Parts: sequence; structure tokens; C-alpha cells
Amino acid sequence: MAWPIIIVTIFFSICAIILIMDALSLFRQHIKISRQRAFKFIDRLIIILSLIVILTSLLWDFNYLQYKAPIEYENWKTITLNDFRGLNRPFNTLDGGTKFAFVFTTIDVSQSRDRIVIKTFFHPCRSYVYNRNLFSEELLTHELYHFHIAEYYARLMRKEVTHLSQFKTINNLDELKDSIVYRENQLQYEYDDETYHGYVLGKQIEWQHKIDSCLLSLKDFSQTFISLKK
Repeated sequence: MAWPIIIVTIFFSICAIILIMDALSLFRQHIKISRQRAFKFIDRLIIILSLIVILTSLLWDFNYLQYKAPIEYENWKTITLNDFRGLNRPFNTLDGGTKFAFVFTTIDVSQSRDRIVIKTFFHPCRSYVYNRNLFSEELLTHELYHFHIAEYYARLMRKEVTHLSQFKTINNLDELKDSIVYRENQLQYEYDDETYHGYVLGKQIEWQHKIDSCLLSLKDFSQTFISLKK
């Protein structure tokens, strides 16, 4: 994770050098700076500083310097902690500890004339490890089960959409998705709370069995699209 910080630092340094050289060029000319030219320089300075602040703020939410495309659920076995490319904010801890990670997943829904596609994604550039020197299989397993929970709710949504499509009553997918995501978030929170983010081993194993069972119960809805053809 050092490389993104290094790149941003270099970028900031280049901007600062450009500003300093611009200022020095004015003094070298031994001319009196007009008010108009002074305001022009100040405007340029404000724009560059604003751009730096915006780019830095975005970096902590989405590590665009180490971009990797979202990974679909069917490829979950390929995910390692090295895929957690997001940046943890400076001094950010969880209850004072850093032996944790954060996984960012989404349920994406799209609709065309003849099908509805519901997919679950893991987002590498928005997922991160608090302390990259503490990689462990247990940590990865805990985070992957967050991904499994997301897929479970994607399957629940596919089941619901399949049922509704039989009666031609699919009116508002956004409302249905909002309801599903709300329920998912509740279970995600409960999972973290009871396992203390994976550190209560007995509870972690219990939850793994529970989530595996939930996924298996909806195995018939693992296909990502629902055909609307009659």
C-alpha cells in the first residue's frame, strides 16, 4: 500500500514545484506584479489546491491508483487479501485495534426487455486491510463470508423476482432492491457483532455453517439472470 501514497506525494510535490517556479519567474523578470496578474496567480493556486484536496479525498474512498475491476461472486475463490487494494484512512482503527479488514460488496441489478440480471460484486479498490502486516487466512475467511451474505440476499431477490415474473407484477425493482439491501445490512451487522469481526472463533464457525446452509437452500437461484420471456 506504500505505492499509492508515494505517487500522491510525488504529484503534490510536482504541483508545488510548478507554483514555486511560476512565482520565481515573476521575480526574475524584475517587474512589478500587476493586481490582475496577482489575482491570476492566486486563482491558479486555489484551483490546484482544490484539485489536490478532491483527489486525496476520493483516494480514501476509492483507490484509483491501484484500480482492479470488481470481482463477480462466481469467482470468489480467486480472491486473496492482496485484492483488498483500498486505503484505510490514517489513524482509523476498530475499537482501537488494527487486526481487521473491511470488505465492500454490492448487489447490482439491471433490466432489459427479456431478462433481469442480478449480480453480486466484490470491489477491490474499496476494500482494505487495517494492517497489511497481519494477513491471515482467518481474516480472509471472515471477510469472504460477508461476500457470501451479499450473494445470499442476491439469490433471495432472484427468487422474489422469479415469483413476481410468473404473475407479471414486477413494478419497481429499485424498491425491491432497497428492501433486500436493508435486510442484508442488518444481517451483515449481526454477523460482525456476534463474531466480533471473526475473532470469536466458535461464533465464526457457527455463522459459516449458517451462511453455507442459507446459500445451499437457494442453490436453484444461483444463476444471475431471470428470463422474462413467456
